Formats: sequence, C-alpha cells, structure tokens
Amino acid sequence: MPEQISQEQIVEVTTQKTEDCGAQLPEHVILRFARFLLPKIQEDLEKKDE
Repeated sequence: MPEQISQEQIVEVTTQKTEDCGAQLPEHVILRFARFLLPKIQEDLEKKDE
C-alpha cells in the first residue's frame, strides 16, 4: 500500500549551484578561434547568397 504524503513531508528543492564544474577558456583563445572562424563563416554565407 503506497504511503500518503502529508504537507509536512514535502521537501523544497533548490537549483543553486555551489561549486563551479564548468571550464573557462582564456579570452585570447576565444579571440583566436573567432578570427579563425570568421572568414569561413563569411565565405559560407557568400556561397549561400549566390
């Protein structure tokens, strides 16, 4: 027989993050990657316009 849940048994769940598990890239890496991708993206857009 399943238990009945009373108001006292309800637990509040929070989504607060207490530790940082993500990786952070240095700004110079992001800029270098952007300079690498920008010409390729522009070339691809020009091909689609034709």
